[in-house]
Amino acid sequence: MKLEKIEYEGFDWDYGNFLHAQHHDVPFEAIEKVFEQELLYFLDTKNTGSEKRWIAVGEIEPNRFAFVAFTIRTVGTDRLIRPISARYIHRGSKEERVYEEIRKKILEE
Repeated sequence: MKLEKIEYEGFDWDYGNFLHAQHHDVPFEAIEKVFEQELLYFLDTKNTGSEKRWIAVGEIEPNRFAFVAFTIRTVGTDRLIRPISARYIHRGSKEERVYEEIRKKILEE
């Protein structure tokens, strides 16, 4: 589990992942905004395949968080984020409290 900014050159959107990422009504602009900041992310060990899949948790707006599942692809010399799915974390939820506790613990180390 890491808390850091991911370095990338852009996003890999196409019709398929655009529709899938919109399934939970998280706008693609908000999904991209998650990656503009230092965020908590970890390897998704439940969904393994030919590509490593990651889960990121980040703040979309003050006190509004989202989970984003994504892969990282290299296209030419560019490192691109390919969002797979995204959903909001509800305010006051257990998920939000766990995120805040983990983030605080990492920052204290």
